[in-house]
Amino acid sequence: MTYLQFVLLFLVAPTALLLAIHGTAGADRLLRVAGAIAGIGLVYALPFEYLRVSLAGRDFDPDRVLATVLDVPIEQVLFVVLQVLFTGTLAAIALRRSWWRD
Repeated sequence: MTYLQFVLLFLVAPTALLLAIHGTAGADRLLRVAGAIAGIGLVYALPFEYLRVSLAGRDFDPDRVLATVLDVPIEQVLFVVLQVLFTGTLAAIALRRSWWRD
């Protein structure tokens, strides 16, 4: 299994399902907030990922990754962004439910 297949299976599919459950009401605000948090997460995490890769001497098999950003696989960057979107959507759904507020 490639890293991209992993991200598609375990993040894209569940996030798409959660976005469908969430619906369109407030989706633009959710995506703006999640995008901002994901941006902050990338600014914070990418240097550490770069150091982890470069100091550990990791070399990724070019057949298993699409591309790299600062020697970090693009799939790892996607993972950070999609994880924030998944978690943010899950939180938004939970906070809209009456059982959560009672």
